[in-house]
Amino acid sequence: MERLTQMLRRRLAARYEGGELDGVVRALCEDLLGLGMPAMLFATVDDLDAVRRKAVDAAVSRLLGGEPVQHVTGVALFRGLRLHVTGDTLIPRPETGGLVDLADEAFAGRDDVSVIDLCTGSGCVAIAVAHDNPSWRVSASDISPAAVEVARANAAACGVDVAVDVADVFTVDYAPAAFDLVTCNPPYVLPSERAGMDDTVLSHEPPSALFVPEDDPLLFYRVVGDRARRWLKPGGVLLFEINRAFPRETCDLLRSLGYGGVVAVRDYVGNWRFVKACRL
Repeated sequence: MERLTQMLRRRLAARYEGGELDGVVRALCEDLLGLGMPAMLFATVDDLDAVRRKAVDAAVSRLLGGEPVQHVTGVALFRGLRLHVTGDTLIPRPETGGLVDLADEAFAGRDDVSVIDLCTGSGCVAIAVAHDNPSWRVSASDISPAAVEVARANAAACGVDVAVDVADVFTVDYAPAAFDLVTCNPPYVLPSERAGMDDTVLSHEPPSALFVPEDDPLLFYRVVGDRARRWLKPGGVLLFEINRAFPRETCDLLRSLGYGGVVAVRDYVGNWRFVKACRL
């Protein structure tokens, strides 16, 4: 009698290996079948009814076809939060959690903090900031109505109060000095970087949330940086996730726009990932 986890490993071994295989198997057991520990360890294939067997077969086929496991299960984990994701949003990456850490640290110990997260996608950053800081006033926006619906549903499911609206960072205009903190994880991948990217990302995540023009890699940093100076209170903080190839250029741009205290910050694996700047 074959254990469920053994069956999944056997069928998925052609695409995954090692820790990645373990993670995919666990995600299927937890998020697709609703099995927790230790149930997933002892469940056998024969324990599955016809409906669950059909769901497992369909999931395995989709995974072998190259779909991300988060799209197959509909769930992505981000800083301990279970978020719904679709093809309309980027899948939250663990590295992006550093943006939340920087936000938490920027105003540690303060209760009266107003925040907006631009290009919010699934809402992961805004929701995690609100989860960590329940007294803060957190809002978010994205140009995609479909992504906004996902983010709103995620905020409700996570039990946090985050107002999410449809807005284009190139045209929206918030009130002057409305925010203490602006966070943004904008599109920053160059088309020339496609060759080094996983086909799973290229085929299943929205290109509009990934790519910027080859000849203008700092487009979003220039536009958001310029406009956020009006939206931030004096002493307010702007936090970006960046293309790791352009930390110096991004910092120089923000200094040229009149920000102070501009620093680039590495992520937990040592890559340049974030830039912090202060409104003077």
